Amino acid sequence: MEIEQLLSPKERRQLQKLKTATAAIIVLLASLAFWAGTYFLKENIFRHYFNPTRHIIVDQDPLTGEVYAWKDALNYVYTPEDRDVKLFPYGVAGLVLAEMLICLSAYKLITEHYILMLMFKRRFLPCLAEERISPLRVSNL
Repeated sequence: MEIEQLLSPKERRQLQKLKTATAAIIVLLASLAFWAGTYFLKENIFRHYFNPTRHIIVDQDPLTGEVYAWKDALNYVYTPEDRDVKLFPYGVAGLVLAEMLICLSAYKLITEHYILMLMFKRRFLPCLAEERISPLRVSNL
């Protein structure tokens, strides 16, 4: 970013700390959103995807444990060739892409906003930038 070159070394350190904290928080929130999103996809969108709490195994490989067919409470049998089972990986890929877009946009927005706030602070509040006056005492001036 070109505007980062205008910052002082102290402001760059502050910006780097903010970037690190923001990235950590976004990764944590993205992990939580991914878990919740895949749960939502399995429970509400791709309902025929195998779920041991809702389905009964009909056919399974005894050596590897791979499930070949399962049925639900209405005795409908589903296999890995079912439309919902085949489309589930694409749903997860769409979820990952949407989360990446949202997280990158949020990261960029937060860091650019912080840079602008540092520039604003330096330009319009020089007494705070030089730290001669505490931010708490500015209201008393």
